[in-house]
Amino acid sequence: MALLISKVQNRNCEKGEFHEIAERNLEDTISLLLNFPWEQERHLANVELTCPSVTVEHPGGTFLKVGPYFSGKFSLYYLAGNKHVYSKPASTLAEAAECISSFFRQEGILNDFSKYGFVFRPSAHFLTNPFVYKLGGPSTEHFFKNARLVLLIGLFFAGLMFFMPMTVSSFTFLVILLVLTVLSYSPLIYLYFNYKHFDKDKCLQLSRGSDSFTLQQGDDTTVYQKSHIELITITGRRSRRNPWANCRVFNVSFKNGDEVQFTSLLIPEVHFRNKFPDHTVENVWKFLPAV
Repeated sequence: MALLISKVQNRNCEKGEFHEIAERNLEDTISLLLNFPWEQERHLANVELTCPSVTVEHPGGTFLKVGPYFSGKFSLYYLAGNKHVYSKPASTLAEAAECISSFFRQEGILNDFSKYGFVFRPSAHFLTNPFVYKLGGPSTEHFFKNARLVLLIGLFFAGLMFFMPMTVSSFTFLVILLVLTVLSYSPLIYLYFNYKHFDKDKCLQLSRGSDSFTLQQGDDTTVYQKSHIELITITGRRSRRNPWANCRVFNVSFKNGDEVQFTSLLIPEVHFRNKFPDHTVENVWKFLPAV
């Protein structure tokens, strides 16, 4: 029988975070299901798509996830080829195992499931996200989140200055307004280049449910254990009502004296805070959090 990729998701995992990812035959997949610590993991777990679970994926793009349900039962979630989610309950692990067997035998095609309901980007709950953060992309977009509207307004007024006739006083007013806007956002521009230089060649792999994280700096790659962390601080300006509110410096200190430091240009603050559920994160307030 064919080998299919199977993987597990624990209670602390984020959406798209999976562990023990490997190709397994049916027997080993069933063993993975039966040996999963259901009683421990289902405690306080929500009945939803991202949950303590065992997931099997077929090369054709379909997925079957077994998660907890109410009253000691189990939920079966099936992501079909049309990218819609279907579900049904299973009373026992044996019933769930039989559904996995059908998934293997029927080439990833299952029937007798009910429509789960609307889910935004449902595949994100089944596909594996490596949680790799580097310069550029979504992190940079989030860094400039507060500046987008002001930039659009500035471009609008700049267009008025050059393409519409106006009085000298109106033109002078717009010039002063644009200059003041540029000055108010100059700290953000400075911190962007400061952070970009500091985080150059860095690549961070960090997820909530993993016991470790990896930081690559150029050709050097180091794995850090979360259990060895002594202190986590986030340096930034206290007020959220300023152009550089999203500028943060993260510092992780370890019990052996090692430290790692990176910025919100590499990973947004809201993502960083979510990665350490068992640690207290301290704030350090600084008007201009440069590195």
